[in-house]
Amino acid sequence: MIPGSENKNENKVESGQSMNNIETPVVSDVRDVPAFSAIQSSDSNIQNLLESFPVPVFIKDIDLKFIYCNSRFIKLLRLASHSDVIGKTLTEITGTEFSEQHCKADREVLDTGLVVSYESGFFQESNKLHISGITKTPLHDDKGLPAGILGVVSDVSHINALRVQKDLISGQFNQIYDERITSLEKKNQQLLDQLIATLRDQIDAVRVETRYEIALGALKAGVWDWNPGTNKLNWNEKCFEIAGLEPGDISLKQLYSIIHPSDRERVKIMWSRITTNYGWFDLEFRILVNDNTRWVRKSGYYLKSEDEEPGSVSGVVVDITEAKEFQEKLLESRSLFQTVVDDQTELICRFNAEKILTFCNKAFLKFFNLTDNAIGISDLKSFFDPRDYIRLRRALKSLGGDKTVTGFNQKYSTGDKGFLRVQWTLRAFFDKDSQLSGYQFVGRDITEIELHRDALRRSEEMFRLIAENSNDIISIHSLNGIVEYVSPSVLGILGYKPENITGSDVDNLVYFEDRLVMRQIGRQLTRYSKPALVSFRIEDTKGNLIWFESMIQPQYDSKGEATGKVIAVTRNIHKRKLVEEQQKRVETELKEANLTKDKFFSIIAHDLRSPFTSILGFSRLLNDEYDDFSDQERKLMVQQILTSTESTYQLLDNLLAWGKSQMGNSSPNPEDFYIEALIRETIIQANAQALSKQIELSFPADSSTVVFADINMCRVVLRNLISNAIKYSYAGSLVEIFIGINGVFAEIMVRDHGVGIGNDILKTIFSLSNKGSSTKGTANERGTGLGLVLVKEFAERNGGSVSVESKAGEGSSFKFLLPLFVPES
Repeated sequence: MIPGSENKNENKVESGQSMNNIETPVVSDVRDVPAFSAIQSSDSNIQNLLESFPVPVFIKDIDLKFIYCNSRFIKLLRLASHSDVIGKTLTEITGTEFSEQHCKADREVLDTGLVVSYESGFFQESNKLHISGITKTPLHDDKGLPAGILGVVSDVSHINALRVQKDLISGQFNQIYDERITSLEKKNQQLLDQLIATLRDQIDAVRVETRYEIALGALKAGVWDWNPGTNKLNWNEKCFEIAGLEPGDISLKQLYSIIHPSDRERVKIMWSRITTNYGWFDLEFRILVNDNTRWVRKSGYYLKSEDEEPGSVSGVVVDITEAKEFQEKLLESRSLFQTVVDDQTELICRFNAEKILTFCNKAFLKFFNLTDNAIGISDLKSFFDPRDYIRLRRALKSLGGDKTVTGFNQKYSTGDKGFLRVQWTLRAFFDKDSQLSGYQFVGRDITEIELHRDALRRSEEMFRLIAENSNDIISIHSLNGIVEYVSPSVLGILGYKPENITGSDVDNLVYFEDRLVMRQIGRQLTRYSKPALVSFRIEDTKGNLIWFESMIQPQYDSKGEATGKVIAVTRNIHKRKLVEEQQKRVETELKEANLTKDKFFSIIAHDLRSPFTSILGFSRLLNDEYDDFSDQERKLMVQQILTSTESTYQLLDNLLAWGKSQMGNSSPNPEDFYIEALIRETIIQANAQALSKQIELSFPADSSTVVFADINMCRVVLRNLISNAIKYSYAGSLVEIFIGINGVFAEIMVRDHGVGIGNDILKTIFSLSNKGSSTKGTANERGTGLGLVLVKEFAERNGGSVSVESKAGEGSSFKFLLPLFVPES
């Protein structure tokens, strides 16, 4: 930043009062300043600016070395050229005659950040002393740190010079200093303002150009410019490196000489057309580098001149050999891939995320009677009839996550020729952000296969009608368990072919857990001739365990004599077994429900009557013996009645809420609301209960958390949690309520410092089991445990949860999660 002067009557002005701020790079050494080297390479813009001023002007870095000055300043110092000044201090140039005064002023500018003006002498021709006024302004970098000094030198008349000399000799320099500051500032201010404004624009341009240099370096690009008027071509070092030439002068003729002969004439023609239109252009051609062919891209911009002179052409050059080679290999691979795919008999195609055809092989085009023009135009819907397309959409929607492949069968109408059947394998592709990028379809014409399959199916059906005279499996076994015959129905029931079963041991077919029963039946049949009914499981060919019931009896020949074999008629009873098992589960659940109901009504019968006993007792005392009690005693009785009434009301409220939920009449009605407001409402309602035990309710939150849930259910949850915390807290203790964020949930925590909960109770605290005798509060308050049952049920119905952490004797912390409200975008 360059602060300027606004007060013309003072010799020092604080930084930043009236001058515009200019960003400038920190200057330490002219050889190390990126901005300075950039300016040198951009036609010395700042140097030209300084030369345009009619007075001596200079810029120093923080080491007090000159980094810029104009010719008038060099003339003032009686030097020959800029090289005698740049990079040096004033002491190194002029000695110590007047340098101490200048250095003192420089240090004051850098230390205070103020504009400093003073007068000093410069020796000119014939060693005559020339008195000048100097105004110095601090320069700052982006962080506001000192970066340099801008100085402007003004002339003082010869008479004033003599007077100044006299004043200097007589020791009256301070008075002259004060008188001259005002006139010097008025004279210099206009020039200084103009210099700063122009310098700001130049520095901004230099910073942009510096960024371009860094970017071009990262891109490994060379920079060049060409003046069509003078035909002058300039390259930076990277251009020479790409061309394989030593840095030096370069001309268009030399450029043409390294261009590949096949591209030379084309480049000459295109180069000659550059200056016909202003704007951007690109050239790609080959060059010869050490007998090797390299591809380069030459890009540039033809800038229009402000006067009638030809404009300038600037641009970059990049070696694109690797990119070209990769492109050629890619094209070769694509050609190979296309050939391989086209040779396939399967129908292969791809669709983008918008379901537009982007690729297909020849078999696909032939099957659907299409041309190459269909690519990029045809959508997926056009290849399927409406019913198939609805099924296809469902199949595609099922893809995602770990499932990226599925199957689909299409029935394609060919008009008069009937239908063709296609079996598709569908694959979905996703990008790195798990967003759908497209689909791949691979289809197989299975029309003939399906026709053969249908014929075989009809033949098998006819065979079953003839061969299978029973839906049961009929088998004959020897006494040692070997299967000698099995009916064909075994194929349809178990999936085994009869020949695969014949000759095997029945013990190996039966599920291992049921083999003992089968062996007992076998022993029974050897002793008795009565039929036996047995149930067992057999594993089918798909690995499914199926329940069977078999009637087993000895086989008799035509004479009625036992053949030593047994006949088994086996029936599939799997569905019946499932129904029986389901019936058992229902009976168990009913028993549990009845048990829960009994426990529930047991709790109600006890806890609902107890408060009324207290209420009736104290009410009768007050009614019958009102005058016998003092006001204090009557007040205590009324408070007891109030406490019992509130307890009963809360119990009834919980009963009604629980009853509605069990009957299915309490569906959540979610809405968005501020959870903090509901907590504060509940605290106000619980305040009387807390005051009776001198318990402080702490809720420090100042939250704007919005949840999405049923507000009435949340009111029940909060009321029960806070009421329980007060009930089981010691008198004079603290109950704390907090709000936090846990992922996509709001987390409400209610923490007390009371009696805590034992591990045996924690396991069943949210259920009605073992609620026969609820733990009393610290003031012998009664409870049913029903409140926590409601808390859990209502929390889960609203998409949240509830948990508890507790230690006996140290208090409990209940955490209640509710979904955060997410506004629709």
